Amino acid sequence: MAGQAKVLHDYTSQAENQISLKRGQIVPIISAGTKGGWSKGKELGSGKQGYFPSDYVEMLPDAAPVQQPVKVIPPPPIPKAAEMVAATPLMAKAMFDFAGSADD
Repeated sequence: MAGQAKVLHDYTSQAENQISLKRGQIVPIISAGTKGGWSKGKELGSGKQGYFPSDYVEMLPDAAPVQQPVKVIPPPPIPKAAEMVAATPLMAKAMFDFAGSADD
């Protein structure tokens, strides 16, 4: 464990391997990334481990400094809705009759 950090800005996770942060929280850090990179920590409440932007936190003084930056591959971008529909056909079961009022 690399110590703890204070969250400077809210961050909402955007992929399964990320965690959300709330400003003012103290987050346990598993691996601290470099400026502009990604760090790994534990989400408060759920205990889920995941990544977040390193610039969103400030390492606390009692935290051990990282000797060598940890190489972390950032999570993939979130696909746009149009890409998701094209890549994954969706199916649904109608539960009620519906008479459409337009062609679309």
